[in-house]
Amino acid sequence: MFSCVKNLRAIGSRARVLGLLLVAAIVSATLTPLSAAEYGQQNFQYTIASAGTGANGTFLYTVECDVKKVDMAEAALGLNAIHGVIFKGCEPANRQPKQTPLVKSPTLDEVQVLFFDAFFEQHTYQQFVTSIARNSMVIIKAKKGYHIKAVVSVDKRKLRQHLEAHQIIESLTAPF
Repeated sequence: MFSCVKNLRAIGSRARVLGLLLVAAIVSATLTPLSAAEYGQQNFQYTIASAGTGANGTFLYTVECDVKKVDMAEAALGLNAIHGVIFKGCEPANRQPKQTPLVKSPTLDEVQVLFFDAFFEQHTYQQFVTSIARNSMVIIKAKKGYHIKAVVSVDKRKLRQHLEAHQIIESLTAPF
């Protein structure tokens, strides 16, 4: 009788150990770093190109994207411009030099992913979009919504300072 109880306890402890190993494997698989280039790829479908510099040291970007409703145009343009500055950078265009993304790390850790999720969901990014040139906005009716294009002005210096303050990117003045 005692050997049966010992066997049941041994089986129970083995099952617990296997269960813990399974949970540990799942947790470690979900904590693998996310590619910075892939962050929000399903939510951010756009093209971005440099369009020069604006007033007070801001940078101008030509952004194109699709929206379902016209009243979503400005929010989508600003959101995509900030995402592009942080994660994509942009190729040279209109005699403007190539701009590298602010996040240079090839991967994002869990803390950074949580920061950026909150940054975009709580609309914190809006404080870095200084203006959207409405006179340059092009709206084309598409099958499932509208294709929009406009020049967006971004205060890249303030954006960099914000990311440095939250230790998402390293300060330019940090020691080598």
